[in-house]
Amino acid sequence: MSYFFKIATVGDGGIGKTTLLDVYCGSSYFDHKLTVGLDFFVKEVTYKGKQFVLQLWDFGGQDQFRFMHPIFFEGANCVLLGFDCSRIQSFVNLNGWMKMIRENCLNVPVILISYKIDKGYHLALNGEMISKFMEEYELVDFIEVSAKEGINIDALSDCLLEVLRKIITEK
Repeated sequence: MSYFFKIATVGDGGIGKTTLLDVYCGSSYFDHKLTVGLDFFVKEVTYKGKQFVLQLWDFGGQDQFRFMHPIFFEGANCVLLGFDCSRIQSFVNLNGWMKMIRENCLNVPVILISYKIDKGYHLALNGEMISKFMEEYELVDFIEVSAKEGINIDALSDCLLEVLRKIITEK
């Protein structure tokens, strides 16, 4: 028996969402251009004896696509919310993304992702700010990744699959 899940991936444009999803789904790393509108990835994986089919929705972070949000979030089982750790503004903008998430899928678990950790953190961004954000919005986990260097791709996968496994067991 396979379990199907819709995963919404959001955050500002250019933070690395598409590149990460491409690497997660088995492709080699390469810099992507900005996603125009919406893209989809599918990954099948076995985790703790269960077969998962993940439909990963990759939403372009530009403002002109915001009208699509209700459709984008409909039926999502989990949200991957991210920021580029070297761009402070992408972290500041997370509040707006959380507002949008909560307006469209109130009780869906959210995992916070710090993209491009190979570039290092912006000087004005620190762990206390991230912890406060996590606590304020009751996010389920925080993962630092680099698609370029292959850092923590497996950790993100394990985190996501564990969140989804819990959804199955709670039904």
